[in-house]
Amino acid sequence: MQLPHVISAKDFTRAQLDELFIKASRVKKLLAKNYYQTDGSGHIIKDFLPSYLTERTMALLFDQPSLRTSSSFETAMYALGGNCVTYRNASRESSIAKDESLEDTIEMLSGNPTISVLVLRHPEADAAQRAASVSSVPVINAGDGTEHPTQALVDIFTIQEALGSVEGKRITLVGDMHARTARSLRYALSLYPSTTISMVTAEDKPRSLLEAAKFSDVLYVLRPQQENWSKDVEDPARKAQRIKKSLDKYYAACTVSNEVLAQMPENSIVLHPRPRGSELPTEVDSDSRVLHAVQGRNGGPVRIALLEMMHSGEWQRLENK
Repeated sequence: MQLPHVISAKDFTRAQLDELFIKASRVKKLLAKNYYQTDGSGHIIKDFLPSYLTERTMALLFDQPSLRTSSSFETAMYALGGNCVTYRNASRESSIAKDESLEDTIEMLSGNPTISVLVLRHPEADAAQRAASVSSVPVINAGDGTEHPTQALVDIFTIQEALGSVEGKRITLVGDMHARTARSLRYALSLYPSTTISMVTAEDKPRSLLEAAKFSDVLYVLRPQQENWSKDVEDPARKAQRIKKSLDKYYAACTVSNEVLAQMPENSIVLHPRPRGSELPTEVDSDSRVLHAVQGRNGGPVRIALLEMMHSGEWQRLENK
């Protein structure tokens, strides 16, 4: 039987997302109340969530920097009663540093009888699929060279929670469309055929964003992926000069300022998967429509719901719905 891997947002079904968001909303309400119940003297008598995953372990194998994704997966597993074994710098802390292949590493980790799920972040485009091909437990793609599918789940949950529905919404992606978060979000939004997706990039005129903002229910802002720019330039000084020129052009076209916010409908929101830079300056944070902080915190409830569904078999049951 095929394992319920989460490799690409292309593989999501609407039934999976609908059920996931119901559960995530329920989890978020529980989290907002209390983490624990006590007996009055401070002793913990009950966890805030049922211990679905007691004696289960999640292997977290990250070969790229991460704050929100890694911490939300770890805390999600702990919240459900499970454990984590974590390699945050996998290329240095695991046997990958000794030239062991990704496939051999995954095969070994997934063969541990207590490990029930493996979460992978890796820079290569096909890394998650390669891991899934040899793993004996479900693999979750926490960001590879192509996609970041669980971020798309967080993004759509945040849109639904803030606006009441994703149906019929006008969503404008702003910035670097090579971002894996943008790619996964576009795939997942295809499950909502009544939505409209448009884009504003650094190639557009600086006032294009002002015009797009007037007709946007959601501005989804992306950081410049400058680590991937000018890879063909070897001279450091020339490379730095080219990147600076590209950044100036990027920020001129893609910065969501208070001037941009003033053009947006009253019932609209601004999201950013973070980390953010000058494309979403801190001066806009006082606007209640700017929800990147809420979006970041939603990673916990969404990933708790996902882990629960994957372990219960519900995610797999809904894959053909």
